[in-house]
Order: sequence, then C-alpha cells, then structure tokens
Amino acid sequence: MNIYYSETEKIQQFPGLHLFTDNFHSGHQFPWDDFGYTVLFDVRFVKEDGNVDRIINEVCEDPPSLGHIRFLIKGVEESAEYLKRKSTKVSEDIFQINDVLNITTVVSLPREIDTYSKINKLLGDGQADTALRDLCDASYYYARRSTYEKWPGFEKAILRKGSSAEAMIKKGRSIANGTYRRDKSFRIELEQLPEFMERVSIQFGELEGFREDNVNILIGKNGAGKSRILQELADVVLGINEQKQPWHFFHKLIVVSFSPFDDFRTELEVARELYKHLDVENVTSSNHGIWRERVMKVNEYAYIGFKNEEGVFDLDWPKTLSAKSAERMSIYDKQNHWWRDRYRLDLMLDTLSNCIDFDEVVMVSQDGGYMDINADVISNFSDNTGTVDHSKGLVFLKDGDPISLSSGQRMYSYMIPAIVAELDDESLVLIDEPELYLHPELEVGLINMLKSLLKKTSSYAVIATHSAILTREVARSEVHVLRRETHRTTFSNPTIETYGASTEAIIREVFDDFQVEKQYEDALNAIINVKNLDSEMLVEVKRNIGDSALAHLLSKMYPAEGFEVEDE
Repeated sequence: MNIYYSETEKIQQFPGLHLFTDNFHSGHQFPWDDFGYTVLFDVRFVKEDGNVDRIINEVCEDPPSLGHIRFLIKGVEESAEYLKRKSTKVSEDIFQINDVLNITTVVSLPREIDTYSKINKLLGDGQADTALRDLCDASYYYARRSTYEKWPGFEKAILRKGSSAEAMIKKGRSIANGTYRRDKSFRIELEQLPEFMERVSIQFGELEGFREDNVNILIGKNGAGKSRILQELADVVLGINEQKQPWHFFHKLIVVSFSPFDDFRTELEVARELYKHLDVENVTSSNHGIWRERVMKVNEYAYIGFKNEEGVFDLDWPKTLSAKSAERMSIYDKQNHWWRDRYRLDLMLDTLSNCIDFDEVVMVSQDGGYMDINADVISNFSDNTGTVDHSKGLVFLKDGDPISLSSGQRMYSYMIPAIVAELDDESLVLIDEPELYLHPELEVGLINMLKSLLKKTSSYAVIATHSAILTREVARSEVHVLRRETHRTTFSNPTIETYGASTEAIIREVFDDFQVEKQYEDALNAIINVKNLDSEMLVEVKRNIGDSALAHLLSKMYPAEGFEVEDE
C-alpha cells in the first residue's frame, strides 16, 4: 500500500494513506508535542478511484480519516521533517515515504483504539494486515516490543505506561483484522494500598442467569477508604502507579465525582503528574499557555465533576460541560458514523428519556435562539457549533416550552451527556457517591441507565457509595464491604445475597445497623423505666411507632420470650 506525507488537501490522485501533521486540519499554530517528541499525524485514506464507497461518502468527510497515529523514528524528535527529507517527491506537496517506513527505525501506534476499527471498516480483513505492516504498527510487530522499549521516546511519546496504549499494542491487530474477542472474565487487584488496608480484588465476569456483571460496588462507612481505592484504580490505569501483575487493558478511563470534597485529578492535573512521572519538563513551564490552549486526551482519560479544565471548583462547570459534550458528540457523529452502528447523540437522548419527559433537547446560541441537536440534524448542527453559548447548558423542551428540572434531573442532565461523550468501547468508569442529590427513584434510574450504557459499549464500572438502593441492583460477588477495624481496613463480600435484597437487610449487613444505638430506642427505654407498661398501654404506644421500634420495645418488655411482629 502506498503511503505519503502530504502538505496539501489535493490528494485524490494518489491512492493510499496520507500522513498530515496533526495541526494541518485542526488549525492550531504548532504540531502537538508528545513529551518532547513531535510524532502525531492525521492519517487519511484515498481509495483507488480517488474516493471511498458511496455509502461511506454520504456520511463522512472525503477522504475519511483513520484518526491520529504517532510515528516515532529512532533517534529523531521531529518525525515530519525527517519523513519529508528522506521521502520521494511525487508532486509539489506530496511525498512518498514507503521506503522510509522501515521497522528497524520506525514504529507507530494510534492515539485512539478506534483507528483499528476504522482500518477494518475501510480495508477489510484482507488488506488490514498489509496496512499495519506498512505503517510499522506496534501491535503488528508486537514481537519487537522489547526492541522498541530501548528507543528514546518510546515510553514517553508512545507507551506512557497507560492502559490505553497497552490495549492498543495487545489488541490492535486483532481488531483491525476482525478476530478480536474481549475477555469474558477478568480480575483486577491493587497492590500499593496502605499497609492497614487489606488487598483489594475486584472481579468482572459472567454471572448465572439474567444478572449483569459489569458493575462492582464499594460500600462502607465514611472514612473506610472507598474513594482512596477509586483513586488508586485510576492511577494504575493511567500508568502513574505501576502493578507487578498485569491487568485487563481498558481502552479508556472515566472518573465521575460530583462531591463538594472531590479530590480526583482533572485531565490537566493528570498530565502534570505524568510529566513528573516520566521525568520531563513540567507543563507549568514557559510553554504552558500553548499547552493549556490545546489540552488533549492523556492516556484516554476524562474527568467529570465540579472542577473545570483548570482544576478549579466551579458550580457552573457541569452545565457548561454538558453543552460542550453535546457539541463534541455532534461533531463525532458526523465524522465517524460511517464506521459506527449508532449515533452517540441518539444514545444520550435515549438514556436521558428514561428520567426526563421531553420532546427535544436544544442548545442556546450566542444570540439567544435554540439550536436543535437531534441526531438526524447533526450535519447542520455540527457546522454551526461555534455559535453555541455553552454556559446555558442543555435545554429540555416539552410542547415547545422549556422544562423545569428537579435537582436530581439536573444532575442527570449534566452527568449523562458527559459520560456518553467520553465512553468508548471497553472503558472503565469510576463513580464516587452518585446518589448525591438523588431521591430513591432516581437512584434506581441511575443504575439502570448506567448498566444500559455499559452494556452497549462493553464497558465496566466501579461505584463507591453509601446507597443500599444501588447495592440492591448488584450481585453479592460484585459488592465489596469496607470496614474500619482497630488497626486495619477489611475488604470482603457481604454474607447475604444483595441482588434483590431489602434495603433494610443491606443496611444491617453493611453498616452494622443492629449495633448502632438509635434515638427512638433511647426514648422507648425511658418510657419503660418510668412506666410499668401493661397490654393496654402497649396497644396505645403501638399506634405511634413503627415495626423496628415495636420489636425493640417488646424485646425489652419480654427479654426471655421469642416473638414476631406481624401486620394487623
């Protein structure tokens, strides 16, 4: 397959793959700098007849983009200049580079795993391997990994020790040639928790019957360490902390936390941490202004919460982010629907309709008008996204009028668009206390929506919570109870089956509710101490107390006798 380095849009007469510097189409002033290496290219495909299949042409740009691919050249920091200098010039602004792409000096890896699916869609199983071979793809030449790891820049610019890059190296070739099958069962274990915490082991796998297997629950009292475990999970997936034992390789990590005490990292903070971790110049240096202007995904990570892009707590940011997310989805759908079988906007609207009764969702333009974002008009909408007033968020209409949302529905309208915009196949979603601001019915709606999203994207979630309602929707083997004891924190499954259990039984099991002294018990004890209750007085008291209080009262009045509380 012919491969070119191009500096012009007029490439239709040259079938094959065309590499453009990443800023050629984005309009940014400078190419992206990957930790001191300029290696990122936008790769476009031109078919033999100068176009792509008609059905693809109707719904995507021509020529279509395979996405961004990093090309690292051994001993070279600026790949584009090297490729141009060593190439064979075929026109004024097009340079053939097949002879330059040699596995002894070049290795490539996409920025996003979707590139392999696009290669499969465009080239089919037969030509996919040829394309990967000619591109010096790291997953195709997996056997040479130990050699690549010795090259300057491989760890910093290509690998970064993150789960996303590992997933591409391990799975990319099989995805491109159509043979990939995801793991049906796997376990992740945390090795670097404080000494006072027991080893944490979380299992995802097939369960018997109709129960879902894609959600794990961490539940326990305040201070037990639930959020700490989520943070450690995030750091391992991102490559900030290392594990001796290999994990399942997630394609993306998404952290969701709307707690006012949120201590999770934003994308910018993760980049800073990785800069320190990889021992390169910190992003707070003199080039920080340019860097901040062009924040890009780091190891496929997204933070969703009250902290804005600068890491500053901002109550209005979730509303703004919901609009930005819808805008991103419209652009993504326009560019990628030719190879995906669903619109992200459709997925967002379907999910939100489970908890909000609306006819349409709109955004507000700079002049105050409404802009329809339904998936069937994304072509028109995505061409005009520059006029959106993101600070107004999303507006839900019923019979043409805006709907007033409850606090819980507003949280849904912030959370769901942001998650759908970021969620890729085989993502890991970490959610801290999602029950905040939600009444019980919305809690049930949340877990149902989350399971639906995870199932459609073959993704997984770990939820830290105090909610017995959320726990009731997850099987015992996927529920993990954290308890603080004298000198340690224990980590274990409940002794009861939680799936479909009563919330009272879960609360008793998880929070040791039967051992907690309650105010109503103190009040009843006082009555017993003052009055010698007889059966008539008991009947009078019974009218004013619930079953648990009645059971406590009877246990004090008749401590040696067994009894049951029955409905009248």
